[in-house]
Amino acid sequence: MKPILLEIEGFNSFEKKQEIDFEKLTSQRLFGIFGRTGSGKTSILDAIIYALYAKIPRGADNIVNSECKKASIRYVFSIKGSNAGTYEIQRSVSKSKTDDETILAKADSSKKSKLIKMLQDSQEVLADSKKEVDKKIVDIIGLDYDDFIKTVVLPQGEFSSFLKEKNKDRKDMLERLFSLKKYGNELSDKIKNYKVKYDDRKKDYDKELSMYENIDEQSIQKLEKEFENAKQEIDKLEKIQGDMQILQNEMKQLESLKFAYEETEKKLLQIKSWGRKIEDMREKCKNLSKLSQIQDTIKTYKELSQDLPQIKEVSGKLNSQLKSLEEIKSVLLDEKNKTDLKLQELPQIKQHIQELQSAITVKENIKKLEQEKISLEEKINLLQKNKIEIQTSLTNDNDKLENINILIKKDEQQINQNTFSSSYKEQIRKAVTHIENIDNINDELKTLEQETLNSNEILSEKQKLIASEKTEIENLEKKLQKFSITDEENIYTIETYQENENNQKLLETAKAKIDINNRQILKNSEQVLENQERLQELSKDLQTKIEKSENLKHQIEKIKKNDIIKTLKNSLKDGEECPVCHGIYHIHKDDIYDMEFDEIDKDDALNDILEQISSLNSRIAVITSEIEKAENQSKNLQVEIDEEYTKFQNKDIDEEIKKCEEYKIAYKKYTQNVEEQSKIIKDTQQNLSELKISISINETELKNINESIKQKQEQISKKTGVLKQNIEELKNLSNQTQTEKSDFKQRLKQILSGEQLIEQLNQNLQKNKQLYSNIQDKIKISTKNLENINKQIIDIQFIQEKNNSAFNIELTKISDKSIYKLENIEDIIDEKKKYITNIENTAKKITSDMESTQKNLDKLKFEKARIDSEFEIKTKSFEEKKLMLQNFKNNENFASIEEIFTLNEEYPKLKEKQDSIDNYDKQLREAATSREVSHNQYTSQQEKVNILQKDKKYDEKEHMSIKQELDLSKKNYGYLENQIKNDKIIFEKKKNTFAKKLENDKILAEITEIEKLFKGKTFVQFLAKYQLNYVCKKASEILINISCGRFELSIDDEGEFIISDFQNGGIRRIPATLSGGETFLVSLSLALALSSQIQLKGNAPLEFFFMDEGFGTLDNETLDVALDCLKKLKSENNLSIGIISHIDKIKEFVPIKLEINQTEYSASSTAKIVVG
Repeated sequence: MKPILLEIEGFNSFEKKQEIDFEKLTSQRLFGIFGRTGSGKTSILDAIIYALYAKIPRGADNIVNSECKKASIRYVFSIKGSNAGTYEIQRSVSKSKTDDETILAKADSSKKSKLIKMLQDSQEVLADSKKEVDKKIVDIIGLDYDDFIKTVVLPQGEFSSFLKEKNKDRKDMLERLFSLKKYGNELSDKIKNYKVKYDDRKKDYDKELSMYENIDEQSIQKLEKEFENAKQEIDKLEKIQGDMQILQNEMKQLESLKFAYEETEKKLLQIKSWGRKIEDMREKCKNLSKLSQIQDTIKTYKELSQDLPQIKEVSGKLNSQLKSLEEIKSVLLDEKNKTDLKLQELPQIKQHIQELQSAITVKENIKKLEQEKISLEEKINLLQKNKIEIQTSLTNDNDKLENINILIKKDEQQINQNTFSSSYKEQIRKAVTHIENIDNINDELKTLEQETLNSNEILSEKQKLIASEKTEIENLEKKLQKFSITDEENIYTIETYQENENNQKLLETAKAKIDINNRQILKNSEQVLENQERLQELSKDLQTKIEKSENLKHQIEKIKKNDIIKTLKNSLKDGEECPVCHGIYHIHKDDIYDMEFDEIDKDDALNDILEQISSLNSRIAVITSEIEKAENQSKNLQVEIDEEYTKFQNKDIDEEIKKCEEYKIAYKKYTQNVEEQSKIIKDTQQNLSELKISISINETELKNINESIKQKQEQISKKTGVLKQNIEELKNLSNQTQTEKSDFKQRLKQILSGEQLIEQLNQNLQKNKQLYSNIQDKIKISTKNLENINKQIIDIQFIQEKNNSAFNIELTKISDKSIYKLENIEDIIDEKKKYITNIENTAKKITSDMESTQKNLDKLKFEKARIDSEFEIKTKSFEEKKLMLQNFKNNENFASIEEIFTLNEEYPKLKEKQDSIDNYDKQLREAATSREVSHNQYTSQQEKVNILQKDKKYDEKEHMSIKQELDLSKKNYGYLENQIKNDKIIFEKKKNTFAKKLENDKILAEITEIEKLFKGKTFVQFLAKYQLNYVCKKASEILINISCGRFELSIDDEGEFIISDFQNGGIRRIPATLSGGETFLVSLSLALALSSQIQLKGNAPLEFFFMDEGFGTLDNETLDVALDCLKKLKSENNLSIGIISHIDKIKEFVPIKLEINQTEYSASSTAKIVVG
């Protein structure tokens, strides 16, 4: 990461906006940040860290300048590696106000964050919340907060953290820093997950295979055999069922034709029964046809006879309505005159309403003034009451002040009486301390003397124990000499055992092979017998099929001879005489459909039998081949058995295997004895070793006990001297204070109780003074409240006078005082307003009704004239039509006009009646024809059925039985077909699953072996230790350089840092013994080494390094060496190094400086880049 730009405003000591150009500042790869203490040098580094991680090393919550409401940071940086690019971070944090004190809002709602990636011509917002920005920054840089400040930044107080950390913490840090965890816990977890995955698969495979246990090649072959038998049974039953089905169909056809003939006979008789009705209908249709010429006249005559009475009735009604409207018009005119008189009175009524409304307003104002008067009187009474209470309280408070003043003086007097001088108290305390020291030293001397006696006793016991252990060692050495090597070692050697083991395996293999071959020979013999039986069955079946095929061929020839006759019959029409049978009804194509299919069924059956014969021949050939194969295999197996016996010179194989087993038993017994002896020897040697170690330990303890006794004697001597010194000082203090030794503790108790009493009195005094002050404040407040009450009373009295004046003014506004006394003025006003509204609405309604009545009157007069004209025209037309009908009646010989009208009612049904007559004639012809055809068909079918039943009568029960048996056979056939198909699929699955299981078991075994290698954190610890050694080696090179060869860094076996100091003879020192300057040099070396190693990670190479106030403990010479090293380091490692310091020598050394200046008498600082 390389800084480019930093903008800060309101952050720590920077009140105003400051912009720092890091490209300019880092142009020579070495720069410094300088300023007075507290000016804000470290705040520059804090701002960068806060921009990246939203927290700073010093852990300060309040980063907002005291003069600002919020702090804002904008940091631009570039980075290389996998997330290469330029990024901008914006962060801000605001204050919140609580109880007039400004504090930093710790809630995330006060903190705003944004991360932007700078593209060539635009920007891309990667995150816009604090949580998202924090996560994204760690992903981009590759370091979390703790690792960043330890490797990229050395903040104030953090220089020695990595150096002084515990070995475990350093390894944990390196594990995170260099992503070693992926080789440890993560890798171990992956291995465990893989193991669980393949264990689960193994269980699944085992479970799946257990489901397929009963399915194998033999079970499938058995099912296929049953399937073949089922197919043959179906073929047989289908043939029988087919013959019976043909006869059944012909019988059904006969029944159907019989029913059809009977139905046609019934239908013909029914149609003939309608003859009389049809003849009457013919006569009526003839008369109706005559009426067609006068239809219009009849229609017009009927319409006029209905319309003329209606028109006359309407004319009468119109006369009545005209008379009624004239009367209404007269009434409305009278009402209008009356209403006009009332309208003239309305202006006076409206004037009276205005006077009443004015009276209401005055009455309301007076009521408000009276209420306000009552309220003011209540307020004055309340204020008078409060005034009396405050005056009483003031009197009581003044009395309390006098009492508290007396208590304060009393407490001050007691404090003076119980106060001792500080020198006196110090002497008493010293004396008591000396007394306690004397008592403690006496107790310690007694303890040391007792411990010395105990140590002497232990010394004696240890000497006795060493002598006893030496004797026991001599006895054990003699015991070891008794064990010697026996002759059995030459007989029961590992080579002999392995030779015997190999020989036994060969014998057992030969025996197993002979047994397998014998079983196979037996199995082949059984298979040959079984195949021979099957061969006989198939031969019989083949002969049956051949005979059946011959019969079918004969039947087919017979059917073909009948084809010529069928063709002739199909060419004849009904009514033509047949040259063969001389009949006139013939069986047509539709009737002989089943006959044609009979021939087709015979052909299909013959083809099926021929296919079955071919299949049987193939199966016979296969079985014959299997018999020959089994016999040849048996001969070969017998030859192999003879060869096995020849290999072992025709010895008894079982006897030889028995000898091998006996040797193995004897060998195991011998090895057990040898193991027991070895165990005894090993235990004896271990006891010897333990006794020697025990003697060595006891001798060491013996020396330690002697040393301990000497040390205790020295301690007794020293403590005796200290005891005498304390006694002498106690004597001097007794003389100075004129106090006996026994009285010192009592005097100390008096001083302590006096101090406690004084403390209590001081507390009471403070409380009383506070109470005195509170009462004084209360008196001041009460006095002020009293003045306020007097002022409020005067103000209220003034308002009362003003209120009385307003009351008198309101009364003058009403001229008629009687109106003011009225109770229901609003109701009177409402009644008068309603009266005005009613009069006005009535006038409007009368005017409207008069206009409407006149319009209706005009309309009725016009309608009356139109109706009278229409009545006259229609009367003339009616007389003309009546004359025409009279002439028609006379010409067509009708009895009357009413007879014409009665007949005319059926005229609309003339066409329907004519259609019914035509339909009757047609149905009569068709029924006669249909009866003839049905009779001929029935007779022909009866002859056909008689021919079919000549050999065997049709039995319906037998036919149903055959059908049921065929259905069961087909179901069994389908079940077997599906079972074979499913079993074959499952068998393939079983083979695939077994192959997968073998592969899974192999992988699982490999995973188990790998898991053993990664158990625990051994591998990660090895890598962390290796990485720590590498960092230490790199840091040692830097340390040797900057210390001019004085110091070298290494790691001991416990993982702790060791510093070799060659200026002091190469002494090996731990970090705790280093001075401040030495600690800085070693810490700087480690930090630089870590930084250079992080560059190798490749996630996000870092291109700068900060050091904050770490040079103050170095002397001038060491400082020069460190600065030269930094200059060299930044050139060699392509690093930009920033130094934060207040030391002038460093300021002169660096080429580019960022100067931080703090404004006098202000909380604001400024930043400025200075070159040179």
